[in-house]
This record gives sequence, C-alpha cells and structure tokens, in this order.
Amino acid sequence: MKLALTVWNGRVSPVFDASKTAITLTFYEDGKIDKGKIHLSGDTVESKVSALKSEGVSALVCGAISQKGMRKVIDSGMFIYPFVSGCVEDVVEACKRGEVEPLKYSMPGCGYRNRGVRGRGRCRRRFN
Repeated sequence: MKLALTVWNGRVSPVFDASKTAITLTFYEDGKIDKGKIHLSGDTVESKVSALKSEGVSALVCGAISQKGMRKVIDSGMFIYPFVSGCVEDVVEACKRGEVEPLKYSMPGCGYRNRGVRGRGRCRRRFN
C-alpha cells in the first residue's frame, strides 16, 4: 500500500487544492516502509490527483479539501483521510503505527463526527 501525505513547511498542508508536495510511505507485507516524495505540479485538483495515481498512491492524508477535490480522490479509487493537521513527523509516525487518531490530528473545528466522509464509508482509520 502506498500512502501520500501532503506537506507544507514541516506540517500537513492546510489545503490539498493548493498543495505542491507530498511525502509517500510505501508499506510492504514484511513490515518494511519506504519513504519518497512527489511534486504535485499543475494548478488543478485533477492534475494533483492524476499525479498521485500515476505514482501508485492508494490513500491520501491531507488537510482541508474542496468537495470537488474529495470527489476526484474518491472517484479515482483512493481512500482519503481529510482534515488532518499536525507536524509531518508526528503524523508520519502515527501512520506507520496505523494510529492517526481522528480527534488528535483533526484540524481545528473539524471534529471527526462532522467530517461527512465517515458516513459514506470512505474514511478508514488504519493504514496497514
């Protein structure tokens, strides 16, 4: 499984639609984890989602995301963990452990209950 985490200035990028960089974590069955980086060129949500898919990303962790962006991510077949905030190192370590606690890493004002994604069965809590 390959997970992408949009980043900006050492933190989870606050808005996916404006993200330019993503860190990737590739999880292998033997427990090995490879880390990489993707440059999200282009100004459209479609180009960012396309770049993630072409790199084999199957799940996205991001900050705020437009409804159009969320729909594009979901329609592309990726799982999405939206409205996450925090220091990149902390969130990456939580991802490695499969423990991104929704309330601990949710953006201010974005309690897990109110995200809307969960009700449609698209938000999963574990990465591995």
